[in-house]
Amino acid sequence: MNYGILNRPMIVVLVAFYGLMTAPVVSLAAEGDALIDKATDLKLEAKNFDDLEQVAKLCEEALAKGVSDDNKEFAIQLLAGTLLERANQMARAILGERPDSRWPSIRKLIMEDMGRILKHDAKHVDALLLQARLQLLPGGQAQLALDSVEIIFNELEDDDPRLAEAYLVNASLQKEPEQKLASLNKALDVDPEHSDARQQRAFINLGLKNFEDAIKDLETILETDTENMTVAVALAEALVQSDKFDDAIAVVDGIIKVRPKNSAGYELKAELYLTAEKFDEAIEQLNKAIEINPKSVSGLLTRARLSIIKGETKDAKEDIGRVQQLQPNSPQALLLLSAVYEQEEKYGDAARLLEQLLEFNPANTQLRMQLAMNYSMGDFHDAAIDEFSKVIRQEPKNWLAKYSRADTYLNVGKHKEAIADYEAALEINQEYDNLLNNLAWVLSTSPVDDVRDGKRAVELALKACEVSNYEKPHILSTLAAAYAESGDFKNAVKWANKAVEIGREDIQEQLEHELKSYSKKKPWRENKGDDAESKEKPKIDRSKLKTL
Repeated sequence: MNYGILNRPMIVVLVAFYGLMTAPVVSLAAEGDALIDKATDLKLEAKNFDDLEQVAKLCEEALAKGVSDDNKEFAIQLLAGTLLERANQMARAILGERPDSRWPSIRKLIMEDMGRILKHDAKHVDALLLQARLQLLPGGQAQLALDSVEIIFNELEDDDPRLAEAYLVNASLQKEPEQKLASLNKALDVDPEHSDARQQRAFINLGLKNFEDAIKDLETILETDTENMTVAVALAEALVQSDKFDDAIAVVDGIIKVRPKNSAGYELKAELYLTAEKFDEAIEQLNKAIEINPKSVSGLLTRARLSIIKGETKDAKEDIGRVQQLQPNSPQALLLLSAVYEQEEKYGDAARLLEQLLEFNPANTQLRMQLAMNYSMGDFHDAAIDEFSKVIRQEPKNWLAKYSRADTYLNVGKHKEAIADYEAALEINQEYDNLLNNLAWVLSTSPVDDVRDGKRAVELALKACEVSNYEKPHILSTLAAAYAESGDFKNAVKWANKAVEIGREDIQEQLEHELKSYSKKKPWRENKGDDAESKEKPKIDRSKLKTL
């Protein structure tokens, strides 16, 4: 429209029309500005969460009604700053080492506030960063966190310290260790003093066995955080793994120097000595730890474990008894006590304790294997077979359970069943010398004609000898028996002689009997089941195993 040719009446009409259109907007903007002024005053006096909520609502109301251009950016900043102040206070309760038990509800409240900020500023870095960190908690939305940090990466300059936090979140969201390391490296490029990023990088490198890289980071952290026990333990472990035992001891000595009245340093030093199989030195450190803290359950348990290793079962029982006074239902104490009974050859007592532990953890196949082994060593063969069978049902590929059940079958003269289990175990593990040996032995010596197989026995016995470097007399004995079953008595005598030459005192008489048999061109026969039936077997009442 060419306004230059309008007549006066038309101009008057247009001015009136545009005045009617703009007057309400100016009025609303003024009202919005007034709300922002009110919000600002209230923010200065805010004392609690309710006051902060009132400030936020005033800002939102002002933005909804409209504010002047000069006030719009300030209104959004005031809204974001107010909601972030409240959110950060709540976040401290759920993002720390000991999260508040109400964290799901608290996270929901914070996320609602972050949504209120992002509605007006979709690229607000601090809101996006807090939103991303909250998604790292259980049940969080990983994609939302990834999307949030991606926006942050695009928004911030390379030297903005908030980038380090974003890379730290990104690292936590990655699945592969290498990807995690890449993000942590970027975080530390931005902020070399970021201890959390450095600690995470160190622990990832520990898991990847990059010990030198881990050691550098852990040492850097300890320079400023001298009492960080978690880092000190990790550093000591990394040094031990790098064959730097003396350096590891020096790290722990440093902790002890800073905290001489804390038993944890002495216990850690004991663990290092235990790793190096320096048992006396380990016990010396544990003595110091327990003197400082007589109620240290971990110290008492470790000392009991060392006493068991040294065969000092009386001392072990004393420490286990003290633990049971402090923690009557300690499963570790029961497990160690079962080990004491094993060492004392009280296999029924050991089984009784393991049954009790399994009652609370029936899916633990390692415990069940230990129970089955105790039954087997105690000549409770039926119970042993039952427990080995349970393990095999739980873990069909558990070759050790099949091998051990085969040994038990052999002990009761069930040679066909034993061979079937040995063969099944051999399909999974073809390098275990005793497995190869035991199968070769039963194929060579069984009195059951249709299970013997001299040719296969020789093959298996030769492989068992190769795996054991021809250094074990009982395996050389098996090779001799296999040759005898095959009719090759020349080789049978040869290898039986070698077995006698290197045989231990406890099996020497048996080896000499075998040699005499082969010298007479007689193969060896053995049925442990006959021996088992000829003696009275101990009985075990399994109904009584559930109580101490």
